Amino acid sequence: MNSNSRKQRVNHMSRGWFRLGILLTVIWFASAVAFLIYEYRSQNPFCQFDEPVASGPACEHVFWTWEPIKNSSTLFTTGQATEAKQVFTPQVGRVVFLLLGMPLLGWALAIGVAWVASGFRKST
Repeated sequence: MNSNSRKQRVNHMSRGWFRLGILLTVIWFASAVAFLIYEYRSQNPFCQFDEPVASGPACEHVFWTWEPIKNSSTLFTTGQATEAKQVFTPQVGRVVFLLLGMPLLGWALAIGVAWVASGFRKST
């Protein structure tokens, strides 16, 4: 086997793995966005009328939180009832970590493994 055909085979395999990484990233984003939408839609509308900050199993979520209406931006208060005392807002840090943290960690791990494997191939 000559050197050119080996390089082409390795390059072709690398493109396949790269495409798989892109596909897994897209699937991750789609499922994360679907989960965020599901969690938003599953809110308990009665929690907005609680005087202190809403708590309890019916009002607690992972990526969304209830906060007093006077502390929130108008973006999240437009669809609220006039008697509402709280508004359902995203926890931005958790949402960013969900959307970006895991794919970046996956890509860093994949690049690290490819770099180490490439080092072993060159040493033989």
